Amino acid sequence: WLIFLQVPSIMANILLLSILLLLGGCSKKTQVYSQPNSAYDFNSNKLFSWYADQTPITGVNFISTPAIDFMIKEAVSRELYLRGYNLSNRTGSLIFHHNIILNRPKVSDPTVREESSDSLLFHSSKLSATFIFYLVDPVTGKIVWRACTIQDLQPQSQYLSEEIASQITSLLEVVIPKIFVHFPVDPLQIT
Repeated sequence: WLIFLQVPSIMANILLLSILLLLGGCSKKTQVYSQPNSAYDFNSNKLFSWYADQTPITGVNFISTPAIDFMIKEAVSRELYLRGYNLSNRTGSLIFHHNIILNRPKVSDPTVREESSDSLLFHSSKLSATFIFYLVDPVTGKIVWRACTIQDLQPQSQYLSEEIASQITSLLEVVIPKIFVHFPVDPLQIT
């Protein structure tokens, strides 16, 4: 874990999280890997904003659609609001970032890629998605909390990109609340 904390690149952290999750194995139960920065005071800054740059990385199969991004922002905003955080564009707001990566089957598995109009067709039944969420302190530039999970996609003989996006949208309803169970700040008790 010490090496993991010292890696300066956010993209390197994403790849390390993916590798850790793959090494952890798959399970029917939703396993969440969460890592808060124990030195950070999560009550000192209760404002957050969204990371705007979604620069694609060669060789990483990110899944992102306007519908998925909207759903993530709504669900994450709700979870953070329940913990006393507010969305803000002010300088100094914590920056929330997310990625969803499509994990293709191993090279040894029979997989065929075909271009089909605007959709990419995958022939395989072993697809999964890695959901990665992290919060960055803009003053220090350091990640103060990160969490991730891998979820299997429903086995089918063929996947169109629209079907994958639809499954991911359905999974988000379950994944985001389970990830925020591990957030370092508990929901506020409203009386």
